[in-house]
Amino acid sequence: MMIVDGHIHFNAKFLGKDFKAWENFFTIYNECEELFYKITNKEGQPPRKGITQYAQTSNKTIVNTFGNGKISIKTQEDFDLILEALKDTRNRGINLSNIEEEGINTIEFRMPNGTIDINVIRENIRLFGQLLSISKQMSNNPDYKKDTFLTLKNHDLTEREKVECLLELLFDDEQEKSIYRQRWNAVKENDSFEELKAEVPTFQRGNYSMREQVSDIYKETKAIDRINFVRMVKATIYKIKNRNNIDKMQR
Repeated sequence: MMIVDGHIHFNAKFLGKDFKAWENFFTIYNECEELFYKITNKEGQPPRKGITQYAQTSNKTIVNTFGNGKISIKTQEDFDLILEALKDTRNRGINLSNIEEEGINTIEFRMPNGTIDINVIRENIRLFGQLLSISKQMSNNPDYKKDTFLTLKNHDLTEREKVECLLELLFDDEQEKSIYRQRWNAVKENDSFEELKAEVPTFQRGNYSMREQVSDIYKETKAIDRINFVRMVKATIYKIKNRNNIDKMQR
């Protein structure tokens, strides 16, 4: 593993010729590519300028490579097919142009901004390292986190539910989950990420349930007494109902 200007390289030998592990890897990445862009930088930090030029999305390419949109890598031919599609340029969020190249052979994650913050670097190594590790573990043991993996592939999830499912899949430690959850929370409505939206959506956009919004308030106010919390919940419900009424009037 090596780091270059915020970009992180892992030796592709870790997945090697384990086609099921590669299938898991591409599935998780494709399902959550848009989310990875949001949780790969320091909390509250937007993507760098030029990211769509130097770390472009791969969602549409991955989906189009497999005619029915279902990622299936069973043979060397299947692997070569997806590799050829993604090796057209090194300027992707995941750069696979070095794979099977003599003396290099790395999977490069180019999404993170450049940083000298050692904690951010360490956390990003952990994030992408877990993506590879879980892909391998699920290949070795098909029952490992099977239900969570199946849920992750459900496109009826809200963005928040998708984030929680991804974190549940990658991490067991709640403190680790909170790092990336907070990163997402800080930028989830930042317009800078509009250009990084998946062309083939994998979750429902702008669909936050009342339960999710109340849960947000609770997490932010759990140290406040119950009376103040109830007041905030009522105020939020009023705002939501008022917003829905305005939307109906504008239709």
